[in-house]
Amino acid sequence: MKKIVFLSIAFITFQVSGQHTIPQTPKSLNVAAPCTKHQYVEYGPAQSTQPVLPSTKKTVLAVTTVGETNYDLQSNACVGKRINYNAGTGKIAAVWTGSTGTSPYSDRGAFYNFYDGTAWGAKPTGRIENLRTGWPTLVHTNISELVISHDFGTFNLILNKRATAGSGAWTQTTGLGNGALNPVWPRAAAGGTNGNTVHVIAITAPVASGGTEYKGFNGALLYWRSTDGGTTWGIQDSIIPQIDTAQYSGFSADSYSIDAKGNTVAIGVFNDLEASFLLKSTDNGSTWTRTEFWTTGLQDYDPDASGSISDINNDGIADTLESTDNAGEVLIDNNGLVHVFFGRQRYLDDDPVVASNFSYFPVTNGLFYWNENSTSAQIIT
Repeated sequence: MKKIVFLSIAFITFQVSGQHTIPQTPKSLNVAAPCTKHQYVEYGPAQSTQPVLPSTKKTVLAVTTVGETNYDLQSNACVGKRINYNAGTGKIAAVWTGSTGTSPYSDRGAFYNFYDGTAWGAKPTGRIENLRTGWPTLVHTNISELVISHDFGTFNLILNKRATAGSGAWTQTTGLGNGALNPVWPRAAAGGTNGNTVHVIAITAPVASGGTEYKGFNGALLYWRSTDGGTTWGIQDSIIPQIDTAQYSGFSADSYSIDAKGNTVAIGVFNDLEASFLLKSTDNGSTWTRTEFWTTGLQDYDPDASGSISDINNDGIADTLESTDNAGEVLIDNNGLVHVFFGRQRYLDDDPVVASNFSYFPVTNGLFYWNENSTSAQIIT
């Protein structure tokens, strides 16, 4: 189960995803709910019935509706880059997972709209792809506009590219690499000295979602790089060397964020039962360093394995862990310093049965902040 927050220009939605129904839970941190790792919703839930709580704040936000969708699930955790603002021209591009239908949302795909500095275009009524996709991420380089989404039916990435933001026909390509690794849930950012490098991350489809293990990972984090605006890909299907199976069993859908500024690239990975970490490159993605900003005491931990319990002090008793809620963000400032934000969550795995659920505490709250000069992460609210 993952708690999701998606924020766009036109709307704010709050969702809970997973393959179990969570009953109303008493507001006590002593009550946990089941959580199955590596299982995610692909065919979105029904219209949200969560109550909207009244607010005493008087702040007024100007809201412009740029589009609509019947498909509400926008992420399992972290939100990708879906809005691009050009400070020089005042132009804005926006993309989201859209559909005008009902389940199974056969017309689902990347819905796109553009603000030309004066007005938004008409609300889109269809996707930019020619097949069912989802989870689009939007990238602008100095020579191209790209939307990268996934085809969950074939476990592949779909690239749509054109030379000018907001105008012209899209050229569609299937796959960024050899196309055999089942990548899904992409994220991307643009950088490089000339602003024409595209960095993409995604994971291989986990076993519970119909995928297979890759190089020992149940959900391997992969990296791609193009230095010519997405025309060719010099790095394809790469596992960054600082990630290995001695520390991590695999990664969850949408539990990662990416940012780029010049030749600095930052990837934040927000785990639950294992450590969460920052991958940073200062040479445009050629080499990387890894820094853990949150540790849980567990390494290469598979909650589905026989005998697995969250015992961090080896006393045979399952421990309740504090960690991230899988949703976070990384931002690079003008000095190249990386800032990390993530939600707080508590977990417990006290069932050693094979393929059993572990638990999370739904009413855990708190927003953590960390940067590269921090000695440890701190709750800021």
